[in-house]
Amino acid sequence: WALCVAELILSKRCEPRPAVSFALPGPVPRTQDQKDVDAAVDAIRQKLADWIKSSKEELSRRHVVRVHTCYGKTALSERRATEALAHFQHALHLAKESETTQLAECIKRATEEVERQQRVQQLHQEANEALATPDGALTAIGCYEEALLSEDMQSQEHTSLDVMLAVAKLWLDSDERPKAREATEAK
Repeated sequence: WALCVAELILSKRCEPRPAVSFALPGPVPRTQDQKDVDAAVDAIRQKLADWIKSSKEELSRRHVVRVHTCYGKTALSERRATEALAHFQHALHLAKESETTQLAECIKRATEEVERQQRVQQLHQEANEALATPDGALTAIGCYEEALLSEDMQSQEHTSLDVMLAVAKLWLDSDERPKAREATEAK
């Protein structure tokens, strides 16, 4: 309601006129009091215009913060931690002091997830490098077991790491069979 009244006043469709103007022929003479009233109305119009502008800017800012926070939470729930962190940081850049506590917690969770994912990637890389060396399967198994500890059992990443662990165990088994045969033949 207030915005409608303000916009009506700002559109100048509602000009202040003396109550008796409809009864007088010709233009109403303008007294000093009327000029003071006109100046006051103009000042009110300007204040309302400023208020409407700042209100629209604040609503836009809040909308951007809310949208980036929601996008960040969605990305984090879908394990896209780097993207989530970018959204949270953008929202934090625009946030006011009262909104920063929640965003700081979101940024902390996203940062922890980024670090966890990087650690799992590092362990996978170490396991691949270990498998490329002789007798490295045992090291690869240790890397995959450590990586599995940090993954959610329902995730696709957990399933992939579980398969890689099984491959590393088979690799170890294939490395140990010839050694076992050699030991048996040596006796």
